[in-house]
Amino acid sequence: MRDRLLLASPPRSPPAAQGHVWVIDCGCTKHIVSDVSELDEITDAAPVSTVTVRVANQQHLRVAAIGNLTVRVNAIRLTVSNGVRRDVSLLMPLRLTNVFVVPGIATRLFSCRSGFERDRIGTALDDICSLTLPTDELVPFTQHGMHYAIETLPPGDDALHASESLDDGEADLWHARFAHLGIKRIAMSLKDAGIKGYSSRYKPDSCIGCLAARRRRAHASTPGPGARVYKHPGERIDSDLAGPFPSSGHGFTHAICFVDHFSHHYAIYFLRGKAHPNVLNAAKTFVRDHAHLMTDTLKPGVPDV
Repeated sequence: MRDRLLLASPPRSPPAAQGHVWVIDCGCTKHIVSDVSELDEITDAAPVSTVTVRVANQQHLRVAAIGNLTVRVNAIRLTVSNGVRRDVSLLMPLRLTNVFVVPGIATRLFSCRSGFERDRIGTALDDICSLTLPTDELVPFTQHGMHYAIETLPPGDDALHASESLDDGEADLWHARFAHLGIKRIAMSLKDAGIKGYSSRYKPDSCIGCLAARRRRAHASTPGPGARVYKHPGERIDSDLAGPFPSSGHGFTHAICFVDHFSHHYAIYFLRGKAHPNVLNAAKTFVRDHAHLMTDTLKPGVPDV
């Protein structure tokens, strides 16, 4: 078997030091590096001698190894907050598979074809000129001589070319991404991921979701004059159906929430549609899951739902 590739330029000897630069090559059918030490996983340590690549001067070069690698890139997440577009700078992992090691190649080559077919990485050569990661972040191209390129960082490099501090819009975005968790927990998670600039002193007082939740809690915990006071879990359960949402991998399109008025405990169940059998099954599941807490309200022998 012969794997023929058309590369951007013939090899030079000795290889030129290009730092962490990957040239974007639309004609190359495989990602290529010159040193096996760049791989973090080797899938074929000794390819057969017929596995070669063909460069622009028609010379065939033998592939020394095949494997996978992970680097990190400075990416941009396009967001809209309060009607204002914000470009959030992130340090994201870039996973490349089926990478060929070809000693003597002058520079690393990123294959647009292999990136799309194997790694789910798109290449945009329009006004933006960038890679699109599987998680939708953009990696802008830089100019490398006559070629487009991307700059990468090895897995252990914590350098981030973005600002060391996040503005309020970026902090709001991370607050929402982490499901409105507490500030300290978000800051710890981002620190562990190598993302800098999120201060634990940041207070998301402008978060509409958090403010609405606080209003609902205050309303639910302050009964009006003459209102019934519930003394046991399960005396009153409210529910609300939400959706449709984009279908999940398991086919869920709706969600139903049950709230107990005594404990303010809530539970959420996902549904494959809002048909009556799905809702009834979710209600029965809620009662079954919480029967041990509703011993004063569930009567033996009486249907629960």
